[in-house]
Amino acid sequence: MDHDSLITSEMSEIFTYSRSIIILLFPFVVLHYYSAHYYHLPLWSVVKWWGLNITKVNNAFPLFLGLFFTLLVNYLSVSGLVNILSLSISSEQQDLVYLGHMNENKAAYYDNDDLSKQVITGYDTEKVYNFSFNDLYRSQTFLKDEGSEGVGTKANRLHILSFVSSIIGVIAFTLTTIIIFNVFIHTAYTANPTDVILPTKDALSSFDTIALNFNFTRGGYFLLMGGLILTWLGFSMATPKNNISEPLFNLPAYITTNKTITGIPNEIHIRYVKERRTTDSNSYDTVDSGERYVNFEFTKGFNHTVYVTTLIDLDTHANQLEEINRNISSNNAMTLSLDKDLHISIPIISN
Repeated sequence: MDHDSLITSEMSEIFTYSRSIIILLFPFVVLHYYSAHYYHLPLWSVVKWWGLNITKVNNAFPLFLGLFFTLLVNYLSVSGLVNILSLSISSEQQDLVYLGHMNENKAAYYDNDDLSKQVITGYDTEKVYNFSFNDLYRSQTFLKDEGSEGVGTKANRLHILSFVSSIIGVIAFTLTTIIIFNVFIHTAYTANPTDVILPTKDALSSFDTIALNFNFTRGGYFLLMGGLILTWLGFSMATPKNNISEPLFNLPAYITTNKTITGIPNEIHIRYVKERRTTDSNSYDTVDSGERYVNFEFTKGFNHTVYVTTLIDLDTHANQLEEINRNISSNNAMTLSLDKDLHISIPIISN
């Protein structure tokens, strides 16, 4: 790496770390301002009180669980928005050729313009696995920070609908975090009264008083919050998918319809589904579907290792489950069948 490239890489790392710090601090700055402005309690006082008194508070665990998830979603929404803003100001474009999914959500690519053709991996939240040879060797455009390594972000994230969706998401989830954290602040506040006198000690009622400063009732606040979340979902779903090219290269001649081939299994993973707890319930449990993703790698005739996955049913493939696990451990190949769409399947062996 030359001197200029090294400086660019170091600057990129500093910028990335600085951005991460801003993203992490954002919700806490908002909560500190809210707590200090409306309750005259700095955030650290709230944290200190809860640290000393957590065992004395009823239902503390579900409160913390709710706060954790809202902070997590808030972090992800702020991270997405900051990433979009950063890439819109300065970014490096790369067209990556798809090699399949190495395992769940983790895709493999290489930069066709890079003479080394080094494999790059990155997480793809839009796709769990690759199920067909037909999807290989297709190119997509990604954007990354200049001088940084890795896959980066799909170019469609800079679409105006994605940008608007990110702004709405940050507002919606920040409002959600505030309503939950208000319970924490109010609990600490009533145990440590200040000169500020609120008309009630009930956390939601005190929130009503604060909301009136913005001409909102509690119901109006919840309607706004719900409307923003629905709008965020709508804009997210309306954002165009990233453009995917036609295959740039031909597959090896032996990869053709209705043929038998071999591949090495590298992972087996449970397919989970959601089921209602009862017929008339709105609650769901995540359960084992009785199916398994089996991921295979292929090298014969390919310049890079490529990955294709099949889904098996334990009822029909019970006799092969032990064989699959054994071949994963020993890195041995298995016989597979190709259908007309170049999906793979494991032939069923009966007793």
